[in-house]
Amino acid sequence: MTYFHEEQTFSRWIAWVIVALIGIPVAIALVESLVRPDVFFPSLMTITLFVAVAALFFLARLVVDVDGDEIRIGFHFLWPKRRIPLANIRSARAQHYSPLGAYGGWGVRFSWRGWAFTTGGSDGVLVETNAGKRVMIGSHRAKELEAAIARAVAERSEPR
Repeated sequence: MTYFHEEQTFSRWIAWVIVALIGIPVAIALVESLVRPDVFFPSLMTITLFVAVAALFFLARLVVDVDGDEIRIGFHFLWPKRRIPLANIRSARAQHYSPLGAYGGWGVRFSWRGWAFTTGGSDGVLVETNAGKRVMIGSHRAKELEAAIARAVAERSEPR
């Protein structure tokens, strides 16, 4: 049984900022290749790499699923799937947070607070495991995600 499913993409302004920051060196390489033909091939490789990285940020999506066994967090095109078994969950709380201040930005992040998977916004669910590990899951429907995890954990622990 699926208790929750959400798909998110990076906020367009975040994707454009990343593309712009990566694009500055690419623009310099392009200008240099026009001035110096001997650097054309390295510049072409730089531009190709830029287009590939930019495409990743526009195509990437965060997919969160809660079923009867686990929470699955997939950051398609950017990171392998993370699985958190329901049996390992101590708590899951919806909260407002600062992705930049608490975790250093958006995407897949690791800080002293634990792992974070976020595409934009500042709401999420902080999942704490029995082993003390913490995972922040960014969500536009944080309260719904919190309730789905609580329901899945409760139904899992009921005798069958």
